[in-house]
Parts: sequence; C-alpha cells; structure tokens
Amino acid sequence: MYTIRKNSLAALIVLLVPVLVSLHAAEAITDAQPAAPASLRLTLPPTVYAVPGVEMSLYFANVILAAPAEEFSFAVTCDVGETDAQRWKLNATAEQVGEYPLTLKVSDNSGRLSAQGTTKVRVVPADAGRGRDIALLIVGDSLTHASQYPNEIARLLSQPGNPTWRMLGTHKPAVAAENVAHEGYGGWTWRAFNSRFNPGGTPAARTNSSPFVFAAGDPPIPTLDAGRYIAERCGGRAPDYVTFMLGINDCFGLKADNPQALEAGITAVFQEADQLLAAFRQAAPRAELGVCLTTPPNIRDAAFVANYKTAYPRWNWRQVQHRLVERQLEHFGQREAENIFLVPTELNLDITGGYPDNNAVHPNVTGYQQIGASIYAWLKSRLAAAAAGESAPANLTRACLVDGKPAGNDLYADIAGVRLYACSEACLKQIQEKGAHVGLVEKSGREPELIPVQQSRERTKEEILEGMVLIPGGEFARSGEYLVRRNRKPEPEKIEGYRVQVSSFYMDRYEVTIEDYCRFLNDGNDKYSAGGISRDPGGKFVPPKPELAKYPIGGVNYFQARGYALWAGKRLPTEAEWEFAHGGPQGRTYPWGNDEPGQTRANFGPSFGGRRPVGSFPEGRTPEGVFDLGGNIGEWCADYFDENYYREPGPEKLVKDPQGPKTGFLRVYRLGCQCKDATATDLRGNLRCFASPFRAAGCVGIRCVVTAGS
Repeated sequence: MYTIRKNSLAALIVLLVPVLVSLHAAEAITDAQPAAPASLRLTLPPTVYAVPGVEMSLYFANVILAAPAEEFSFAVTCDVGETDAQRWKLNATAEQVGEYPLTLKVSDNSGRLSAQGTTKVRVVPADAGRGRDIALLIVGDSLTHASQYPNEIARLLSQPGNPTWRMLGTHKPAVAAENVAHEGYGGWTWRAFNSRFNPGGTPAARTNSSPFVFAAGDPPIPTLDAGRYIAERCGGRAPDYVTFMLGINDCFGLKADNPQALEAGITAVFQEADQLLAAFRQAAPRAELGVCLTTPPNIRDAAFVANYKTAYPRWNWRQVQHRLVERQLEHFGQREAENIFLVPTELNLDITGGYPDNNAVHPNVTGYQQIGASIYAWLKSRLAAAAAGESAPANLTRACLVDGKPAGNDLYADIAGVRLYACSEACLKQIQEKGAHVGLVEKSGREPELIPVQQSRERTKEEILEGMVLIPGGEFARSGEYLVRRNRKPEPEKIEGYRVQVSSFYMDRYEVTIEDYCRFLNDGNDKYSAGGISRDPGGKFVPPKPELAKYPIGGVNYFQARGYALWAGKRLPTEAEWEFAHGGPQGRTYPWGNDEPGQTRANFGPSFGGRRPVGSFPEGRTPEGVFDLGGNIGEWCADYFDENYYREPGPEKLVKDPQGPKTGFLRVYRLGCQCKDATATDLRGNLRCFASPFRAAGCVGIRCVVTAGS
C-alpha cells in the first residue's frame, strides 16, 4: 500500500527565473489570490511517478504557458526532492517509497500569485513486479521509430528486481537494442494505425499499412482487428501493458490563432484514439493502456527554422502542444476503470539539454532516455499496484471458482501450486473436495493465480545465468508433418510448412534437479511441495535419498514448474524456444544431430529402467551444450496446447517468437523421456505432448529459460 505523506518539514524553494524566449507551457489554478493573468496557464498531471535509482524531474518550462520573456518565481512545496533554477528533481531512495503531495506556485516578478497547481509524487519499490512475466507493446510515431526510448525502457527493465519481460511488435529498426521491438513509424497518427492498409506491404517494412489492420469480410475490406494482430503477429501473447506516444503528427498542422478549428481538430484526434484504445480493450481486456502526454518541443526557435524555415514557428506549436496536453488530461484522465492511464512524459524532458540544436521535436539521446525513464516509472507503478491489489478495475475482480461471483481476498484454498478463491464457505468446501479443483478450473475458463512465490534475497544477473547456455536467435522450419502423442502413441499430423523466428535466449544446461527444487521449497515455498519430496526431522525439505540429489525433479505439475521458474528469476520456455534449442536452425532430428540415439546419447525406453543424474549422456548434448533434451525426462513449456495451432503459418509463412494459443486449459510439454514404452521417435523435436496443467507425472519435469538481454 502507498502511504500519503503530509507536509511537515516541506521543502519550500522560491526561485526568480526568466521565462526564456520561446519558453511556454500548460494550465493554471488560482488560489485565494487575485485572478491570474489570462496570458499564463499552468498544467500538472495528477501523478508524477518515481522509482529509486532513476532520476525524475518536473521542468518548470514544460508546465507553464506564458508570453515570451516574462519573469516568474516558482515555489515548490514537497517532502521529497530538491529544486534548482530549472526544475524540481527527485533521486528517490528505498526509504521514500510512498505518496507525497507536491504544490507548485507561480508568481510574477512583483510577487503576485499567477497560478498554483497540485499533484502527487508516487515513489514505488525498485523491485515492483519481481517474479512476474510481462509483455509490453509500444506504439508511436517517429519518436518511437528512433527506438532510443524503447531501448532505455529495456535497459531499465533488465536491472535486478524487475519482472521477466518481452517487447511485442513487428518493427525492429537497426538501432533497436536486442529484444527491443515496437510499432513506431515516422509521421504516423492515431488515424493511421486505425486505417492504413497496404496488402503488399511486408511486416518488416510496413510504412503504408497498419500492423493492426487486416482484410476481412466478403468482399474483403480493411478492418481494425487488434485481436488478430495479437494472434498472428504476437504469436498469441496478449500484451500486459501497451503505451501510445502519438499526437504530434495528429495536431502539427493546427493553428493556435484559430481556437475553434484547434478544438475541433483535437476532438477528431481523440475520436481516432478512442477507436484504437477500444480495439485493444476488447482484444486484451486485462492489458493496461498508457496514453503518453505529448512532449514539449525544443526551446530553440532556430531548431524550427532549421526544420521548417518560416512555415511553422515554434510559438505556434508550443501553444498547440500545451492545449493538446490540457485536453489529454481532460479526455483520458479518470479512466482507470477502463484500464486507461495517463503517462506524464511531458514533465521529465529537458527542452534545452535534451534536444540537439537543429531538431524541433526529436530529442537527443539524453532526452529520449528521460522519456524512457518516465514510461518505466509509470510501468513500475502499475506493477506495484498489481502486487498490492490496488486500483484493480472491475474486470479484474477476483471471482469465485465455483459460481463466478465476486470473491474476497481472504477466502481461498492453496492447492497444487495455485490459489483458488471462493465467495462463501460452502464454495470453499466444494473447491477443497479431492480432485474437484481440476474440473472447476477447466470449466471456469480462467487461468488461476499462482500461490505467491517467496524469495529470501534478490539474485544478481550473474547468479541467474550461472549454469545456463546462450541459444543465439535464428529461424527454423516447421515442416509438413508433426507428431502428437495421444494415448501414449505418436500420431502424425499434416501441416502447411512455414518458418519460425526465435529471439536469443538462455536455457538451463541441465534439467532442474531434486536438490534444486528442495532449495525452492526451503525458501518459504513449502506449499509447492511435489515430486515425492519430504522433510527431514528438522523440517527441512531433502531428496528422498542423498544419491538422488542430482536426479531431475519429476512429478511436478505446470503451476509448480512455473512457480519454481519465477523463484529462480527465470521462466518456462515457449514451445518454439524448446523446439529451436532441440533442433537448431538446421532442423536436427535429435538434439545432437541426425544419427540414431543408441545407448550412449540418451536415457529412454526399457534399457535404463528409470531416470539418471542430469548430464549423464554427454554425447547427446546439443552443439550449444544443453544436456538431455532427448531422453531422461520431459519438460513443461509455457504454451497452451491447441492441436490446430501449428497449422497457422502466419503472414508470409513466418511466425516471430510465437507464444502459443492465447487461451486454453491443456498445456504443452516436450517429451523425449525414459518411460518404459519410449522409442527413438519420442526423442524427435517434432513430437508434441500435452496434459492437464494439474497432471504431475513422474516423467515430466522442469527446464528454464531467460530472455537474452533481460
């Protein structure tokens, strides 16, 4: 929970500074003082977000709009932060987590109060979201296409204490860092994303066709379809967070000296914005959508002259941008119940040092990093709110597993790695009946929550990656035939061949061992007990026999496997990642190559009579050095199972980083195990297996991955 801090020994700083030539910015509220001159407006967003270790600023020039060359004094009252001539800034510490009122008073050079505004500063923990696995989609114009602020978000998310993350998107410019993707295109508007359609455009160079628009109907017409975008271009992985940085191109042609046309133009922009937001709300109802407040321009008139000669002066755009921010606050504010949030990207941008001399609206690296820091701080705030159970919109209210009615937070059963909620004692009793939870979860159609994973200390990047192998990204072919294991027999399935692209990732060299899983249980996660592990007389979880410590853990269900992965700072592999690690870009039949297995490459079938310690078959490792992808024990994957999923070749017969079906109940695991009826066919990379996520078979265990760069 956040703590509201009252002003006690508030920092009150008064500075007399000139409003620099061409320095102008936002809305005004007067106190009990004489009315403010009509020439000045002050605009503050409702919340300023901050995270320990990331500097956050409120630049005065960005929040007032006033006639050029006027002088004002700025008085900031807040329990945290400090003020210099240009800004209030905060380098938050862990001890400052909480909420603090901030008041900004603007007075003219005679001391008369011209405007006053109040906001709140929300400082959230640096480890907010740790243990989660999130997907982020960034949508924008040329500021996004430049990829600098997405790169900064990726850099910040890669610091210790953050969730496992991935960026969705089809656009990966050359300047984008590894694992950075987005939908950012130069000159684009809200309307362009809703309607541009060019069937001949390619996903890699889609400058005239929106990634969200598809041909549909008979006859086919261009149709905005965010659900299809998620299914086909994000591999079925719905985003958890989507940010939109649009508005400059939408309004750049408007004139400040024509107020009626200006208001009408902004209203038309918001109609387009609401259309795109509604499409994502329908396609991804759990996603939180962040609308970025339009950034102020370069302070230099010369930058506008360099870009536009005399056709478009800075003062016009500064007035339009300011009015746009005012209207954004009115239109998108107070819509949290719809999962729509404001991101105050206009505050933390130095319009002098954050811009080059010769560009009007595109920042330099420093400015882009400041934008990235603002979005990162907002994202961390949403992660913190989710962890605290705060501000949950109506569609995220916990539901009773039995009848779907709203359930409280204190009536639940922890079973087999999941926390199942009830609305009454009678429903709770029904959930707790032996085996009943499986059918109830399947019938509900909802993914159950994991039991909260405990972690006594934060791991370093080096600790997380110890014992892992880098699998460089690439492509592999899904050929025309696959095998699906049904009733203990591999059955052939015909599909249309296509290619799959996988980004770089790290994979555990060995399967998770029994002693690994014991460490997880002993770190406060006893409710994840599985695999026949019991306690010693002192209450500590230990392997059934000392000699079994290095054997792979089996008898764990999907949720227990996922809980272990979160504790380890990792995640379960997607089915595509597992398949790529197994066969590589060459499409090897077996992990080691195309030669038949024999007795020295894999533990399978009746020859060995059970599991073996991990790494017992070095001849069967992959060229990258991953052991036992064929044989010994099967491994859970992250994907839902749908037998038709592999039949979808995607645009141009290329699927990028597929995440599996977006809904379902059954989960994928990949076999190649030592079951007594296993044959060499069970070691092949084109064999798919599936089971109830609650099934805890002795021949299925855990292997984890980490996205490279995260």
